[in-house]
Amino acid sequence: LQASRVDLSGFPLGTTGWIKASEVEGESKEVGAKVVYQGREMVVSTGVTPDSEDEEDSEDEEDGNLKLVDDGMVGTVVVWMESEPSALTSLTLDWGKVCGRVREALLGVVRTTHTLVALSVGEEGAMP
Repeated sequence: LQASRVDLSGFPLGTTGWIKASEVEGESKEVGAKVVYQGREMVVSTGVTPDSEDEEDSEDEEDGNLKLVDDGMVGTVVVWMESEPSALTSLTLDWGKVCGRVREALLGVVRTTHTLVALSVGEEGAMP
């Protein structure tokens, strides 16, 4: 993939919002576990938390909420940034929405090449 101007602001490169654990398929819902959500393989980034204070004592993983990251999409973007860093001259993304792996790859591009001359990193949807 060679492109000089790239807009990644609409891509799922960060953690999702809270999702009901019952909507996620997988043997485990622990942090780091691979699961399926809406037909896409994802990784649990924040483990199951109770829906409400009434459920704090519940140990059933299906009763709470969790957060996920689309590891496949993130991995593709990271590999692309690392493989052709000098080809990137303009990049748009929502810095607050991207996960740490994408941030690290972008910082690597900035450190190793001087070709990235336009960088737009809106703060929309800042991650916790």
